[in-house]
Amino acid sequence: MSDLTTLLNTIPEIQDQLTLFTDAASATAALSSENRDWVLWASLHAMRDKPLIEWAKKQYPEPLEAVKRGVLIASSRMAVTNPYFMASNIQPLQAGGSLEDLSMRPFSELQVQNTCGYHYACIAISVVNGGFVCYNSHLHSLRQEGESDTAIDQALRMVASLSSIRQSIFNADWLI
Repeated sequence: MSDLTTLLNTIPEIQDQLTLFTDAASATAALSSENRDWVLWASLHAMRDKPLIEWAKKQYPEPLEAVKRGVLIASSRMAVTNPYFMASNIQPLQAGGSLEDLSMRPFSELQVQNTCGYHYACIAISVVNGGFVCYNSHLHSLRQEGESDTAIDQALRMVASLSSIRQSIFNADWLI
């Protein structure tokens, strides 16, 4: 990734997305700071963009070990469930279609300390992956845990702005 200052000089529109991300990540009204960490690091890992992860490491403190572990669990599980349920939703089959068919351990056995954070990580990853069946499932779980639409929207704005920053960085490499 080119230096961010160089990118901003080349593509000033990146600043719009950086502002959107900063505003969403720093808002204090809805999404807790721990859940923001879940969204940030889950989004970055789902995007699989090492330069963007390195940028984030310079901007934000390293997440707690419990967050790191939970994001890795969410990432690996969504890597299985997102494509599986997306495909089976498009063209239903007369076989399979459940977590048990994917040999997924029950969530209760995973020992994730912050279930709400985990569900935020899953919606972030599902948005990046286009796994909307999983997105809907985890959105429902967040609402059952009492999370507001405002908090969920804040998380979605973080994911969307990071996605746009990633795309702009890719585009800049083509222009520079």
